[in-house]
Order: sequence, then C-alpha cells, then structure tokens
Amino acid sequence: HDVAFKTFPDMYHAPDRFTYHLKWRHACKTADRIIAISQTTKEDIIRFYDVDPARIDIVYQPVSPLYYTDDQGICPQSLCEQVNGKPYMLYVGSINSRKNLLGIIKAMELLPDDLKIPLVVIGNGREYKQKVLSYIDSHNLKDLVIFGNGKVSTRELRYLYSNARLLVYPSFYEGFGLPVVEALLSRCPVVTSNVSSLPEAAGPDSLTVDPNDISQIADGMAAILTDDRLKESMVRKGYRYAMDNFSPKVLADRLMDVYRKLI
Repeated sequence: HDVAFKTFPDMYHAPDRFTYHLKWRHACKTADRIIAISQTTKEDIIRFYDVDPARIDIVYQPVSPLYYTDDQGICPQSLCEQVNGKPYMLYVGSINSRKNLLGIIKAMELLPDDLKIPLVVIGNGREYKQKVLSYIDSHNLKDLVIFGNGKVSTRELRYLYSNARLLVYPSFYEGFGLPVVEALLSRCPVVTSNVSSLPEAAGPDSLTVDPNDISQIADGMAAILTDDRLKESMVRKGYRYAMDNFSPKVLADRLMDVYRKLI
C-alpha cells in the first residue's frame, strides 16, 4: 500500500519502523510478483528495496461498492443539524501531520468572509489533532470547523461527499488516496496535492496544489466556491475519470493479469 514509515519516519515509533522494514524487505525478496496500489508506491518500493521494476504490477485500490451505485446515502444523525441543506467543505482521513489538516485550516483563514463556509472533518487523531484544536481555539475558528463524533458509516460518508461543496485533501504523501476517489464517484469536486500518488487518484480535471503553499490551497477552494461552470465540469469529468480507471471490472481485470503472469 505504501512505505510511509520510510517517507515519514517521524510519524512512527522506532520499534514499529524496524518491524515494518523487516516485513517489507522479506516480502520484496521472496514474492514472485509485487502489487503496488499506485505508480508512486511502485517507485518507493524500487527506491527503498532495490526491486526490479519488472516484478511490480500496479493495481489501483477499489472503494466500497456503494460508491459505484446511485445511493446518495443518509445524513449522519450527529451532524445532520449542522450540514443538512447548508454549505460546507469536507475533509476525510486520519488527523496526523502527513494529512495536513492544519494547512487546510490556515488556508481557510485566507478566504474572503463570504467564502468562509464550515469544514466538516471526518477522522480521528491524537497528538496532531490536539495541535489542530489548539490552533482553532487560539485563532477563534470554532465556528468554521466541525468535527464528526464517533464512527461514520459508509452510507453516511456517501451523503457527506454527495452534499459537500468540495473535498479538500492536500496531503503530503499517500500510497493512493481513497477519499479522493470516493469524492469523485460521489460527484464532489476535489482540491488535492500535486505530489505522491494524489494526481493519479484525482485525474487531470481535479485541482492539484502544492501542499506546502497555503495560498494555493486557498485559491483552489475559492475557485470551486465561486465558479459554478468550473465546478460542474470538474464533477462531470472527475466522475468519468474515476469510473474509467477505478471501477471494479477494470481493477479485477488488472488483478487477473497479475495472476496470469504467475501461471
């Protein structure tokens, strides 16, 4: 899936990094074929474990079957009062330094007042989440950030994607980036990073930005929030890209090709 313990070692305890490294190294030495979930992950495997590129196949990761249907989901009971019929942006993912939630919040501060709609955050975290909460408190941003409480079901998450103005996902590194594909299949436009695997997941019609550049993140948000024609084009083309590249049939065929290489 990824080698984040190599690319972002500060996020992992030393014993965990050591254990993961032994497992990955053994797997890379002994496997007949290696499946990577993105071109980025393939390149990382080659870089860190000196694997012959010819042994590595790319098979993207599928999302829940619900996202390939017309089911629009159900409003999460804990959030319905705050989001039902109201404009909001969405963030989905673990709350850690690699995912860059603090960068999103800082970018929101740069938006004109009339574009400062709430950000709904779905995900859990520990130390980094406390850092984010401290920033929100010290900058009086409590009304702009809504944290989901507890687990959100797939149907509830589908609702949040389907009704959000956009997904904001400026992560510094991803093995693939499932929330991006979930958003595209929910006809939700995406602002994400121009690094690691995220351009692969997002396709050519999503907005990709430098995750280190707060102003670029803000500009991406503002573009979608103010340009209905752009948003409609992104929704239409993004959905088509996701169906063409990440549908179950496409991915099953790719995986079957890997099996055939072993026969």
